[in-house]
Amino acid sequence: MLILPLLKFFGDFMRLENTVFVVFKKLTRQKNDRFLFHTKEL
Repeated sequence: MLILPLLKFFGDFMRLENTVFVVFKKLTRQKNDRFLFHTKEL
């Protein structure tokens, strides 16, 4: 049976992708805040 390991791998990959997405969103939000702060100063 190859389906079970494949499903487990897919689940782990989706979890990892979700974590990366959350971290990426946090980073981009920080960048956007900094950018808005700079444009406000100008």
